[in-house]
Amino acid sequence: MQRIALSILFAVLYLWGAVPLSGQNRITTWFLDAPDSITPHFNREDRKHLIDQYTLSVGGQSVEPVRNIYGGNSVLLSLSDTRITVKIDDSTLFEMKALSAPGAGKELIGVIYTDRTAPAISSFVFYDPSKSWQRLPARTFVDLPRAEDFLTDPALIEDPEVKKALVERGLWTYSVSFADNEETLIFTPTTFTEKTALALYPDMASKLVKGLVYEWDKKAFKPRQKLLQ
Repeated sequence: MQRIALSILFAVLYLWGAVPLSGQNRITTWFLDAPDSITPHFNREDRKHLIDQYTLSVGGQSVEPVRNIYGGNSVLLSLSDTRITVKIDDSTLFEMKALSAPGAGKELIGVIYTDRTAPAISSFVFYDPSKSWQRLPARTFVDLPRAEDFLTDPALIEDPEVKKALVERGLWTYSVSFADNEETLIFTPTTFTEKTALALYPDMASKLVKGLVYEWDKKAFKPRQKLLQ
């Protein structure tokens, strides 16, 4: 599948994040109601099928993947009240997250596509379903991190070995994911995580954080903490 440029549900959960069998939760409603343009691999019937298959699998039944429009085998991986994750195919992951927003009952919907081919790279965007699913660029709600933000000490960006590694790799990459039960966004550096990069630049692992956590304040994502290795 062509790499996606830096530019998910109804189930029974028994112990955690329980979703009632009698009705849809927040994210399944949005997942089913979203225009097909937001989930181009699935039409509404496909999305409903993913939910049905997930419900059966949680109940202990063996299920088959759902064949998506482009021929890939898709599986709904996880579901909470506000977040859904779907493996579109062997290399691509889809996430949808409902975020509370100012105004009674108002929500924004975040969507992430991650190409997991090494190094993993994500693109993400937001939508306002109250305005006919108006597309809102990620930069509207988050200042994207810089390379030095992923270092244990930002001053290391001037370290000759770090500079050399960044120049030789050519492109700084990271993956992005939503937390399940929090309104947070997690950036994970991926430039130096695949085997070749680790072999060529073994010292970089100790200089990188595990991830960056950004917290949603109903208007934007703001940096909260660095996750150390």
